[in-house]
Amino acid sequence: TMSGGEGNDTYVVDSLDDEIVENTSSGTDTVKASINFSIAELSNIENLTLTDNAISGTGNSLNNRITGNILDNVLNGGEGNDTLYGSEGNDFLNGGAGNDYLDGGAGNDTMSGGEGNDTYVVDSLDDEIVENTSSGTDTVKASINFSIAELFNIENLTLTDNAINGTGNSLNNRITGNILDNVLDGGEGNDSLLGDEGNDYLDGGAGNNSLNGGEGNDSLLGGDGNDYLDGGTGNDTLIGGKGKDTYIIDSTGDIIVDDYSSFTYRLDNIDTVISSIDYSLAQLSYVENLILTGNALVGIGNFGDNQITGNALNNTLEGGNNRDTLNGGAGNDILDGGYGHDTLDGGTGNDTLIGGADNDTYIVDSLDDVILEYSGLETNGGGWDKVEATIDYSLANLAHVEDLTLTGNAIVGTGNSTNNRIIGNSLNNVLNGGNGNDEITGGEGNDTLDGGVGWDTLDGGKGDDTYIFGTNQGIDRINENPESGIDTVVSSMNYSLGSNLENLILIGDALEGTGNYSNNQITGNALDNKLYGSVGNDTLYGGAGNDTLDGGGANLNEDDMLVGGDGNDTIYARHGNDILMGGMGNDRLIGSYGADVFVFNNSGEGIDEITDFLAIDDTIHVSATGFGGGLIAGNTISEDQILIGSGSVTALNASQRFIYNTSSGVLFFDADGNQTGFDAVQFATLSNQATISANDIFVTM
Repeated sequence: TMSGGEGNDTYVVDSLDDEIVENTSSGTDTVKASINFSIAELSNIENLTLTDNAISGTGNSLNNRITGNILDNVLNGGEGNDTLYGSEGNDFLNGGAGNDYLDGGAGNDTMSGGEGNDTYVVDSLDDEIVENTSSGTDTVKASINFSIAELFNIENLTLTDNAINGTGNSLNNRITGNILDNVLDGGEGNDSLLGDEGNDYLDGGAGNNSLNGGEGNDSLLGGDGNDYLDGGTGNDTLIGGKGKDTYIIDSTGDIIVDDYSSFTYRLDNIDTVISSIDYSLAQLSYVENLILTGNALVGIGNFGDNQITGNALNNTLEGGNNRDTLNGGAGNDILDGGYGHDTLDGGTGNDTLIGGADNDTYIVDSLDDVILEYSGLETNGGGWDKVEATIDYSLANLAHVEDLTLTGNAIVGTGNSTNNRIIGNSLNNVLNGGNGNDEITGGEGNDTLDGGVGWDTLDGGKGDDTYIFGTNQGIDRINENPESGIDTVVSSMNYSLGSNLENLILIGDALEGTGNYSNNQITGNALDNKLYGSVGNDTLYGGAGNDTLDGGGANLNEDDMLVGGDGNDTIYARHGNDILMGGMGNDRLIGSYGADVFVFNNSGEGIDEITDFLAIDDTIHVSATGFGGGLIAGNTISEDQILIGSGSVTALNASQRFIYNTSSGVLFFDADGNQTGFDAVQFATLSNQATISANDIFVTM
């Protein structure tokens, strides 16, 4: 009976009757057995070494290290992540459960890793590996030329010592070379091949492969699939084959071969070079994209549709002769699209963008970005160029750029003297076409659109939009949908609202404004305006000047609000229950049909004429705040607050505030009745000498 106690103990066993006592957590302990031996019941023993004539060794649930001798051993790891060494002899190694490491040593060995991610060490073609399906991701480390083509459940292969050739199978293999000149073949599957040192030849075979030559002058063949080819250091040859391939370039000695020129094949296969040195695609007819990394400064395209991307340095990117997309990244870059319909995005930094011929798009994020667009380079009468700006932007100094689209946080967009197409974003944009026949679209915000000079087409899109019209600027057309918000036209010339436009504001020299079938709000300026509401429940504001306001309409349910403002105004209410407010000046108020309200805010605003007051329908509203005299808002005046008579009429007592002469229709206000503090002030004349009473005068705030 042996008990090692604490520490890393070694027990020598030569009889099954020997007994070992080992406590938990008492070090890493080893049994050296000269007989067949199992530590399965010795739960605190980690290692087993066979000596002398022992043949069989079995582990337990710990991470065991089991070592054979010169005989033909049978080693069983059991559970745990075990390491099995067969030494000499034709051994059988069974790893069992866990991630096991199996090395048969010399001889013709049979190794079975069992479940888990196992590693097999092979030094002879007579070694046999038995690996079950779905038993983890397994690796062979071979010191000889080796193929896992017939080992259908092995994923990885690593060459060691003097091995040169390594071949994969139909799985997704990882094959790693050594310091020699290796030949690695991935076979089918999406493989990862690493050449390490030496002048290696890597063939990815079918699948989407990743090939890295490592050191040395390597040759890489991607084969079918979308492959990633990195020659590593040295002067490497990279052959992508079919598929969308990516080439990593770090030396001027690297060579790319991509000659699969079948038109049908090329349609869906876009190849990319990622280069840490200055690079040109000019000699690569079938490679489309270029990405600069590291210290690379210059990237040049070819005759294809190139996508060229810079790095954080100050790059110079040239696009070639087709539809190119150039992105400068960080740095102060120079981008030249050359011929073709190009897209140029300088990225961050102060960039110079040269579109060249044809229809180009410029992405701008800084006012320090410079666009150079020359008319002499345009073909067939000139290209059609566009700026997409994330900042407020103007085309005024870009005579040969036609379009402007606002993106990001940009708000203001301005055109030039050409026929521009300007498009807003979801914010509240201010868009101005400048000269030319422009097409302006506002987007989703509450936008302001000004076509400028020329015959322009304006579409505010969603939101409550404002359209600016100037005198002698051409005839503009507005496209507005019925459900696109409450829209306003601001015009310095006479204007009549078209369909789906609600409001009109006259400015400058405009004299006349006309509404439509909507409920319009029409506002005049300081001139003598003529405002016509047409059909609908309209609101008209005359502003300064001697204005004529006409509510329009022929239906009794069309209720208008007509406000004269300053000046001596004439107000026609027409049909409906209308509100007429003359404002300052001596105004003429014509209620026509309906129950109309005549509003007076102050007794000193002037003397307004009401031509057709009918007590049965109409009402006079006076403001308690503006008139004073102790009027109380919220009801009609009382009978003792009004004196009605003919001839010369004056207040008889201190309570009477309103005096009405039935002979002349004159209506006065006296703030203190027959007292001497205030004189009676005429504020209205009912020219039809209507019969009124206290119920016809209502007091508002």
